[in-house]
Amino acid sequence: MRERITLITILFFFCLSLGMAAHGKTSQWLHVRVVEGGRSDENVSVNLPLSMVSAILENVECDEFRDGAIRIDDSEFDLQMVNAILTAIVDAEDGEFVMIENHSRYSDEEVRVCKEKDELLVKVDEDGEKVNIRVPISVMKALVEGDNDNELDIVSALEELAKEGDTTLVVVEDGDNMIRVWVDSSMQGI
Repeated sequence: MRERITLITILFFFCLSLGMAAHGKTSQWLHVRVVEGGRSDENVSVNLPLSMVSAILENVECDEFRDGAIRIDDSEFDLQMVNAILTAIVDAEDGEFVMIENHSRYSDEEVRVCKEKDELLVKVDEDGEKVNIRVPISVMKALVEGDNDNELDIVSALEELAKEGDTTLVVVEDGDNMIRVWVDSSMQGI
């Protein structure tokens, strides 16, 4: 499971980062750090200027990805429903919306979804593997406010993310292993 989460996280944020600052000439950087502790001690760091990522993303054309947007060809995807849910989240007061706990002899897991200030937080703790996702609501709104009913506008979401300043987006911890994805103004990522 850890490998799948690692791959999905890296691919998602690499694609996300590809479009982050094409229009907004910023000095923001996207950072992905993967630390594999224990016996292997293998580490990966990716530090990309958002302007480069956006320029690349806007020019990628393959399958369901064009012009900085992902086309969702799924009859079950309902962008109007996604917008309605997002509006409800924006209008809601800060608080915990979902709490799932399963403490059995086979598994120990908790999932929390909450709103704090202008961010949606998802926290998962499954048998010691922890995943924390923090997404600014303005980024989610930009993602779904495109002109097409079945597209997610990655470039717009990244432009909005660049405006957020220093932000940690994802942290995954599993024993000695860690994945962190964040945006800041440092080329090295601190």
